[in-house]
Amino acid sequence: MRSASRAVIAIVLACQWTTVGSGTAAGAYPERAIRLVVGFPAGGSSDASARIVQPTVEKQLGQTLVIENRPGAGGSIAIGMVAKAPPDGYLIGLGGAAGLGVSLGVQENAGYDPRKDLAPVTGLASVPFILAASNSLRGKTLRDIVAMAKQPNQLAIGHGGNGTLMHLTTEMFNRWPIPGLNWCPIAVWLR
Repeated sequence: MRSASRAVIAIVLACQWTTVGSGTAAGAYPERAIRLVVGFPAGGSSDASARIVQPTVEKQLGQTLVIENRPGAGGSIAIGMVAKAPPDGYLIGLGGAAGLGVSLGVQENAGYDPRKDLAPVTGLASVPFILAASNSLRGKTLRDIVAMAKQPNQLAIGHGGNGTLMHLTTEMFNRWPIPGLNWCPIAVWLR
């Protein structure tokens, strides 16, 4: 919860800071609702993180924080929207690794450069990826799971879409074990 409190403070300060360079009087901000664009669907971890800080941001700013979900392209649609918006503090975004970094490597033209078009505010949350399976699954070790995954139609995995960090983590998992690497960089939970 401490990191969420720091994130709220950072969001509030960033909203107020953006008005300094835009010619808007700092004392007048915010005059209307602020939109927080989330690059993933409602109900996911990004949306939940936004909704956790929403009441505190609204209380501190004295304005409504409207959460607007703009899913697609691993968060790039939402991040692109924020990158093209005027820097007036009324449109901020919650972006993940895909929209802020991965998209640069997998998309031919993301339409924005996060290094030039965006100003980072704070880290809001860290969400681990967990591999979970039923007790009835034949494989009981990570090596067993990898062997099963390499067989056609043995396992299925769900992720947030092509180009997302979850997708790329899955691809990395498909290549394990990597010669010379004695560990798998993925958290595993077998139930």
